[in-house]
Amino acid sequence: MPAEPNGPSFPPMVPELKTTFYSLKRLHTKKRKIVDRRASKSRKMRYNVHEKIVNFMAPEPMTLPTMVPDLNNLFGLKNQKRASVV
Repeated sequence: MPAEPNGPSFPPMVPELKTTFYSLKRLHTKKRKIVDRRASKSRKMRYNVHEKIVNFMAPEPMTLPTMVPDLNNLFGLKNQKRASVV
């Protein structure tokens, strides 16, 4: 074969070989997985949706008897500060 000035010459491809080559190439590009790129390094919000609460009733505020302020005053609890939790 004589050397061509533009580079080496390749034999012409057979049409059947050409179609199989392109079909394999198409499969190779489709094989790539679809991955969420933001999911790594904890950059994506992760949460679970809970079911709605059934038969839930909000608590009613507790009413204190009228004598409680008098009892607090009687035992000196009115001016005493609560112990802080450490």
